[in-house]
Amino acid sequence: MIRKEWNGRSAIICPIPRYLFERITDGIYYEICRDKGFEHPFGEAFQEYVGDVLKVLYKNGLIYPEDKYEKDNRTVDWTIEDDHATLFIECKAKRLTTGAKAGLFDTTELESELGKIADAVVQVYKTMEDFKKGLYPKVKYYPNKELYPIVVTLENWYLYGDVILNRLNKFVVDKLIGEGLSENLIVTNPYCVVSAESFEKLIFIINKHGIKEVLDDKLRDKDMKYWEIDSYLHQKYPEETSKSGCPFIPELNEKIKAILNHN
Repeated sequence: MIRKEWNGRSAIICPIPRYLFERITDGIYYEICRDKGFEHPFGEAFQEYVGDVLKVLYKNGLIYPEDKYEKDNRTVDWTIEDDHATLFIECKAKRLTTGAKAGLFDTTELESELGKIADAVVQVYKTMEDFKKGLYPKVKYYPNKELYPIVVTLENWYLYGDVILNRLNKFVVDKLIGEGLSENLIVTNPYCVVSAESFEKLIFIINKHGIKEVLDDKLRDKDMKYWEIDSYLHQKYPEETSKSGCPFIPELNEKIKAILNHN
């Protein structure tokens, strides 16, 4: 925002209106994220956003929102399914801390953050095991369908490469064992962690090619499983990747135009 003289009076100019929206939705986060009561409603808003992405982009399968079962138990935030697979989606609005990003030699903070992601992954596995027992109220379990857990983060945690992913896997396995679950789950039902931006591309492509086709090569191939999801999608689906992007850009542009026309 720039304050200057305009037609003889003081005015505030916004040369790139989209940056103003990004300031509201992204930049201001760091000024209010530590305020009391922030975490819960922000997490709910992020979960709702992921649901909006699904409703706009996913047309060739079924979408199920979070639901309750057996007293206080809850399903994952979102579940989608097609004829061959079911995707269990957990939304985590937490960002990677600056210390974890910057620590080149002391990885203590990074490992702490990886532990939190591992907690989210195991949370999905736990509820997925309940799903296999037929406890989900609306989504039916079919043994012939592949099951994939996925954690969607607000921003990109750059979880790729054998060093970082093997470390994350170690955390996940240890926590699975601690919960009395099989460590083999990461083999039979491999998980992935993607950013919200990558998730938009992923769902756009899944809608066309199906959950199993898109995720099997990425999660089971001995090399591809270490690739960043965006690199994998660009390699395997270059045409679709070039067409994908935030599904709400047209809506945002319309809002910007409305603001400009109003003024």
